[in-house]
Amino acid sequence: VKVTPGQEPFLRRPFSVFSADGNFLKLLVRTVGKGTKLMTEWIPGDIIDIIGPLGKGYSWEKEGTDFILVAGGIGVAPLNYLAEKLLAANKNVHLLFSPKRQELLLDALPARDRMDIRFAANRSEVADLLEEMLKALDKVDGVFTCGPNGFMKAVVDTASKYRIPVQVSMEEQMACGLGICLGCAVPIKTDTGFVYK
Repeated sequence: VKVTPGQEPFLRRPFSVFSADGNFLKLLVRTVGKGTKLMTEWIPGDIIDIIGPLGKGYSWEKEGTDFILVAGGIGVAPLNYLAEKLLAANKNVHLLFSPKRQELLLDALPARDRMDIRFAANRSEVADLLEEMLKALDKVDGVFTCGPNGFMKAVVDTASKYRIPVQVSMEEQMACGLGICLGCAVPIKTDTGFVYK
């Protein structure tokens, strides 16, 4: 998102799609710096320059019934969009949110009353609570996560013990958003070394 029509700030800001309906797109914005502060000054009728969608979104098996979403703070944004899609397909959505002190973010979730929501007081509890959820449910058809890299690694490590597929949203900072400058490229380990995606 280009937050102003001018050159300051120069770089765009990366945001996940929080919700989309017809011609309407919603972003969940937490004011943390100059760029997001400028976004709070937008008024109806402003024209906003957006490049997207970028990257590859989440996908799931249509036959699946129970899915766990693990959100770290503002990482709840892309998971909300996924939750809306899963709920529309009559799937059971279990959300593990951390840290509990940022619970106010969940007030933005329109379908929160249709989800089974659990809270971790802090990020170090996430692996243990996720393991409890995996043991309590008969079958989990997929785990999806978004948050800080260490947070997501804990989710992947925990779900992998149960051979449950995990998809992560790698939300790196972007400069161009087109892959030219490699600012958002992530090294992915393969059998022959690393590739960048």
